[in-house]
Amino acid sequence: MVQELSYDAWGRLRNPSNRVAYAPGSEPELFLGRGYTGHEHLTQFGLINMNARLYDPAVGRFLSPDPYVQAPDFSQNFNRYSYALNNPLKYTDPNGEFWHLIIGALIGGVANLITNWDNCSGFWEYVTAFTVGAGAGATIAATGGSGASIWAMIGVGAGTGAVTSGTNSVIGQTGENFSGLNQVDWKQVGISSAVGAVGGAAGAGAGYAASNMSFLVNGVSSPVLRSAVISPLAAGAGHVAGGTSANLFVGQSLDEAFSNSFKGIGKSMAFGGALGVASTIGVSYANKVNPWTGKPIISKATTVYRVVSEAEYNDIQANGIRVSPDGKGYQDGKLFYPSYEEALRGQSLFQSSYGQKSFIIEATYPQSVINNSYHFSPDGMNAIMINALDLKLSIKIQYK
Repeated sequence: MVQELSYDAWGRLRNPSNRVAYAPGSEPELFLGRGYTGHEHLTQFGLINMNARLYDPAVGRFLSPDPYVQAPDFSQNFNRYSYALNNPLKYTDPNGEFWHLIIGALIGGVANLITNWDNCSGFWEYVTAFTVGAGAGATIAATGGSGASIWAMIGVGAGTGAVTSGTNSVIGQTGENFSGLNQVDWKQVGISSAVGAVGGAAGAGAGYAASNMSFLVNGVSSPVLRSAVISPLAAGAGHVAGGTSANLFVGQSLDEAFSNSFKGIGKSMAFGGALGVASTIGVSYANKVNPWTGKPIISKATTVYRVVSEAEYNDIQANGIRVSPDGKGYQDGKLFYPSYEEALRGQSLFQSSYGQKSFIIEATYPQSVINNSYHFSPDGMNAIMINALDLKLSIKIQYK
């Protein structure tokens, strides 16, 4: 072993032997230069370089404010110096990746370009159609990824729908590369924007509601299957709402407008479902989640071993690894051994100490979990204490 590291929830380096945090500025130099959630540590200053901003783990705050408030209806987003919504036990920002925004932009841009293909004439109209759709797709991906409320999603849906539909109306009314712009019927552009806003809001609201309806998605862990259920419903709701609004604007009665709005709904639901599933697959892979199972994609994994009593053995078979199978008390984690040979020694010690039948289980964890767990040497054996929050990440449990 070259170096062993330990952190508290906020990222302060602490002594692995006693888990006491070092005083700011007295942290040891990191062998690889990177530590907490993979970020660069500036140990001489007691700071962590999180790419866009510097972070002080001693106070759990950035040195500069976040310029972007992701969800205006969620109060913690206005605490713009805080890290991970002020809840680092639940959230992390390990790498600042923005691939979900790029994927959302590509899907939105391509979808809007296909929709306007026959209306566009000239290079710049094609570029505009793609750009507007890309902006809408990236905005929706950013809002959805922030865990925003239904009202935030509806607002974003309305805004992106209005901008996209209004721009598409201008493209449809002009000639090559927006020639004849002075002859555009801006009233019609306004109507198209209003219709787009209604459709976008309805689709976003329906999608949010459907994703939280237990009878629709309860027990469905696959992101693709969830999207296959939710996306067509959201697209259909947006189609009906937008179509009804458009029909009302041309003078139809409410009954007529609503009835006529269902024309072409199958095409919209199929198209919306395909876009939703494609987006889900892309975003899942970008976030290292298997889109078919919903489980983390593990590139490097390590098998560790645990000695358990017969009661715990039976509980693990039924429920997986849990912190307190009896539901009483609290434990920081579970003890594992890095090799089967050491587990055999642990089993011998267990049986001589307690006189009970015991079993050895092997569990596979991401290498990052093993690296960041507490390593120590009880009774002369190497052991690993895996934090309670990481126990659920086990991707395989076997028994010996």
